[in-house]
Amino acid sequence: MLSYEFLKKHRLAYTSVVVFLFHEALECCMYINAPQRALD
Repeated sequence: MLSYEFLKKHRLAYTSVVVFLFHEALECCMYINAPQRALD
């Protein structure tokens, strides 16, 4: 029960972290895949 309550309380925080990491990874991929466009 304690772990369930903990997960329920912090679900929003975990979701925010996942979204943030996904956004950072997406920007890194875009930068690596398009270096010429970044330099122009």
